[in-house]
Amino acid sequence: CHEPKAGRDSRENLTLAQARGGGLLTKFSWPWRCLSAGHTRILSQGGGQSWRTRALLVTMSAEALFAEFEDIEEARQAALGELEEDEEEEEEFDESKIEVLDAKQLSQQQIMAELDARGIHPKGFFEDDAAALQEVLVKEHDEYVQTLKQKAMEDKERRKRQAGFRRRRMLMERQLREEDDELSKYPEVRTWLDVINDGTTKPIIQLRLNSVLARSLAKSMLYNVTVTALDLSNCDLDDFGGAYVGRLLKTNETIQKLELSNNRCGPLTLKMLAQSLRTNNSLSHLALEANPLLGTPTIADDGGAVTEGADQSGLKAFTEMLAVNQTLITVNFWHCGLDRASGRILAHGLQQCAALLFFDFGNNRIAQCDQNAIIASLEKNRAAHSRGLATRRAAAAVRREEERKAKEIADKEQKHQDMLDWLDAERVSRIEEGRIAVEKAIERQRVEEEKRAKEEAERKEREAKEKEAAASKKKKKGKKGKKK
Repeated sequence: CHEPKAGRDSRENLTLAQARGGGLLTKFSWPWRCLSAGHTRILSQGGGQSWRTRALLVTMSAEALFAEFEDIEEARQAALGELEEDEEEEEEFDESKIEVLDAKQLSQQQIMAELDARGIHPKGFFEDDAAALQEVLVKEHDEYVQTLKQKAMEDKERRKRQAGFRRRRMLMERQLREEDDELSKYPEVRTWLDVINDGTTKPIIQLRLNSVLARSLAKSMLYNVTVTALDLSNCDLDDFGGAYVGRLLKTNETIQKLELSNNRCGPLTLKMLAQSLRTNNSLSHLALEANPLLGTPTIADDGGAVTEGADQSGLKAFTEMLAVNQTLITVNFWHCGLDRASGRILAHGLQQCAALLFFDFGNNRIAQCDQNAIIASLEKNRAAHSRGLATRRAAAAVRREEERKAKEIADKEQKHQDMLDWLDAERVSRIEEGRIAVEKAIERQRVEEEKRAKEEAERKEREAKEKEAAASKKKKKGKKGKKK
């Protein structure tokens, strides 16, 4: 890795070639406008589009990216006490204010008219008709109240959705402002954005970012297919910054090694990693060394960190994930403030895990019995892995031998087939040569016959001319004799 000199000159002198060299050790942020590879290609190919269309594409993409991390952002804002809730007091629907009409307050004629309007034949007795009408009025009142309740519920739900939309928009705009402010401090990120979007980054990247910049980086790398190892150690990332990085593994299937050592990642980061790694099939190495995975620790009288009774939810989610994930083989939880309760969770969870081979849990307060159980689970996994590896090697050897034999048989069959093809070609060739020879002989015979016929015709023509000449000569001699 190369670390540029601090100062404005070093940032301005950063070239695209330097960025493509990979592993630039500097502080920078991906701009909030950074999109997935597909979105970026849409924008880059949209040279003929109007600025309004391109702005709409950017806005839609920003909303889609925000949706990927919306739950994390809401948790962050709530923890900071900056999540603005609607303080408008909603008046609850009070059905007691809607009274049922008392039929006995009506006259006989009014009661009969009301019954006739409802298709009920009055009996002519006041008490009976009033009771009948009252029953109908109660039923109509209940239906009317139910209608009003339903409408009030729908209005409340609509207001709730609107409030949620406003809150979501507020969170997104606040987040974009934060990221855009960080971007303005580091202009070299535009070079990095070009590099990451055109897929020319080196596979191994080590960066030094703050939590806001890590958030932007996570959005940029959701669909990246070039980076296989990402090192964000010693960045002082908080739990929310780590959670963003953990969430990117939900869609990124290229990163194989992730290092987040010496940060402030906690339970939320573990939860996001657990959610992502339930479906992720690429990550094999994860380092979370020296992170308060149970939350911010308290300080004991002797100056040591005490986390008894801390938040174990992230660790529980992570160990439950290990029973499902089949690619993660190395995890580093060294000096993460784990306590005895954590040890019991890990010991129980690793009993259900068959893929993990190496787990560094040193410098924690895990009971010896739980340490022994964890080590036993790892040794069992390594033994099974060794057996599986030996089995796979033996199977590979058998497969190679079978392939060799199959190739020999195939080569022999191919050689035999080539011989048959050659013999068949030779037979066809001889037949063709014989046919050509016969055709040539027939042609020679035809030519000779035509020649003989022509010679015979010429001979006959010559003889005919000779006879005609002789006859003409004889006739001339006869005429001369008569004159004498």
